Amino acid sequence: MRGSYSKEKIMADVRPLFSPGQAESPAYRNLRDMITPDARAGKEFAERLWDKYHPHADSHFLTEIRRDFHARFWEMYLTCTLLKQGQQQGYSVRCPKYKTGGPDICVEHRDLRIWIEAVTPTDGDPTKPDSVIEPALRKGHKIPDEKIVLRYTNAINSKHKQYLKYRADGIVAEDDAYIIAVNSFPLSYRWATPEIPRILKAVFPIGPVEAEFDRNTAKVVKVGYQFRPIIYKSTGEKVAPAFFVNNQYGGISAILHSYANACMTVPLFPEELVDQQEVDQLGNDFFVVHNPMALKPVPHGLIVATRECWATPVDDKYMELSITPDPHSPPAGPTISDILKERSQHRRYWGSRKP
Repeated sequence: MRGSYSKEKIMADVRPLFSPGQAESPAYRNLRDMITPDARAGKEFAERLWDKYHPHADSHFLTEIRRDFHARFWEMYLTCTLLKQGQQQGYSVRCPKYKTGGPDICVEHRDLRIWIEAVTPTDGDPTKPDSVIEPALRKGHKIPDEKIVLRYTNAINSKHKQYLKYRADGIVAEDDAYIIAVNSFPLSYRWATPEIPRILKAVFPIGPVEAEFDRNTAKVVKVGYQFRPIIYKSTGEKVAPAFFVNNQYGGISAILHSYANACMTVPLFPEELVDQQEVDQLGNDFFVVHNPMALKPVPHGLIVATRECWATPVDDKYMELSITPDPHSPPAGPTISDILKERSQHRRYWGSRKP
């Protein structure tokens, strides 16, 4: 029939995601060239996403993914996840960047337009003192929590500046919502998960855990987090990790955080690949943090996420954070308060023993 094309014909006209030749990205080269089960499964997963994403990709995508694989993979993964969710949630998804020069993704739901900009923070320039240095194997080291938070704040700040440009250019309207989608898989120490998601420490002035003891009984009476309105860089420059308590950043409706990567669902099978049904698991680690100061909030649950966080004002000075529980977490063990209480009791017992 004239004008009809088979699926095989359409796919034959699509350039492959992985192709021979020079590529700057080690991740791209490893997935393309290695023959381990993990690499083969990761490559297959990325190619499966490409089959769905290629109609939405800009003309530079296949060139840029060879240079910065994680950044462009995140953009592809995010779009495919939203396309899948949109069928269930009743919103449409398009990627008008190549036409408008605007944000990566546009989601439209009823009368609400949501622009989404993807970003992947990295460790930074290793020659600079505020960069995060990947830990050496078999050596003790302190987790550079503040430096990692600074990598988040740098990424978010750059996308906020981009938002202001989109507004000035008339691409993003005053009534539009704007989400910054942060993928921190390229950051070192991603395995060192703190007591609360570290992304929260970048948008709220939350510092390390602190405990208050009774001087007379040595019992723990209160456990909380330090108020950290400022982080000092090595140069003495002040950085305020407080985007979501500042009206200046009201244009940011929410942060969407993920560690998604090509090998995130690879099974440890030594031989043949197994159908992993990855498409059904897209977005299974999404964490949406809502901005209480947002000029245009995003409805809770519209972007399907494993966890969501929101802040409720208690009075003029304080907010109360609420986080939905993580269904992927193991059964809850002792809390920080429990551990501190046990340690204080242990000290009292041994301190009371006579030699």
